[in-house]
Amino acid sequence: MPEYAVVALQTLRANPLRTILSTLGVIIGVGALVSILSLADGLEAFSRAEIEATTDLQMISVAPITTDRMDGVVLRRRDYPVFTAGDEADLQRELGDAAQVAVNASYASFWNIEGDTAVLQAVVAALTPATFAHREFFIVAGRTLTHDDVASGRRVALVSAAGARLAGREPETLIGRAIRIGQTPYEVVGVADPDGPDRVTRLAVPLLPPSDLPGVTDAVVPVLVVRSARVEQTREVRARTEAWLDSRYNLPDRTFNVSSHADRIEQASRGMLVFKLVMGAIAGISLVVGGIGIMNVLLASVTERTREIGIRRASGASSGDIRRQFLAEAVAISAVGSALGAVLGLVVSVAGLRIISRVTEAQVSAVFAWESIVFAMGAAVVIGLVFGLYPALRAARLSPIDALRHE
Repeated sequence: MPEYAVVALQTLRANPLRTILSTLGVIIGVGALVSILSLADGLEAFSRAEIEATTDLQMISVAPITTDRMDGVVLRRRDYPVFTAGDEADLQRELGDAAQVAVNASYASFWNIEGDTAVLQAVVAALTPATFAHREFFIVAGRTLTHDDVASGRRVALVSAAGARLAGREPETLIGRAIRIGQTPYEVVGVADPDGPDRVTRLAVPLLPPSDLPGVTDAVVPVLVVRSARVEQTREVRARTEAWLDSRYNLPDRTFNVSSHADRIEQASRGMLVFKLVMGAIAGISLVVGGIGIMNVLLASVTERTREIGIRRASGASSGDIRRQFLAEAVAISAVGSALGAVLGLVVSVAGLRIISRVTEAQVSAVFAWESIVFAMGAAVVIGLVFGLYPALRAARLSPIDALRHE
């Protein structure tokens, strides 16, 4: 270890009270910065989870364009692409973990339970099992649809809990019963509760070619639905999906309608970033205050140790040695303060988020990112180095003769 660093550490140990007082500002500053960054990361994770659970910001919808408008008249196209489970699998391989892909089609139809004369109306969703990752289907009884159901074209169906109630049946009694969707018989394998506030009767069946779907009275167009893993990835996932469409179908423009919520995604991402920057700036103020405290303590130390500086200069120490000694003291003070402050910040963030969770009943937890902790500690060391520079230069510029005469 260089001699000036050894002298700096000896000086700090010789004046423990002054060292504690000088590090106190840094401890508070780093503690505030670490705790605020941890709190911000935790609140960001909570907000992201709420956005993912309650909004469709991550959804990208790809629908074939089925009509053209000519001279004010809407004409249906004869040919347009029809998405299948094969398209879902191919695009999923292309996107990997960046997104979840599903194909589904919805339409209105009539249904009834075998043996009942009552004919009921429902929204039929022809889908693949991947759709269950996009929407919440709470299974009340039985099971969900499986990949084997889609691959083999089984005539099985899920009935919504609202549909079971409308038919006057308990969910458990419908399992294994035969129903007719249009004129096509299906076996009920599960009762789910995806109804939401409107309590609409819904039926879910395995995705088949539109011509084979039950109870179809009009053209049904399957839609490709892509859900990105993170909000920030949605723009990239959309670009990769469009590139996949071009390579797989090689069709001219105006064949697909690709829609997403790019503007709302940008707003959400910008809001999260602004929140972290503002909170970090507030904590940074306390860190600067700690740096000013280091500077004041070192300036007082220069005044008190003027004669010592003169003796060291007379003994052969250069002005550079004196400068490095005081800079080493500043760095040592800020380094010790930053380590203690990081521990304090972690404790405060855990306690703060537990209080927030208890008061608001929100599932918020602290997120400790090593990058944030290293950034806070590094910022404290830099602050100590910057604010220790002036006292170090002042000490280095003292005349050896004047310093020796100082009382």
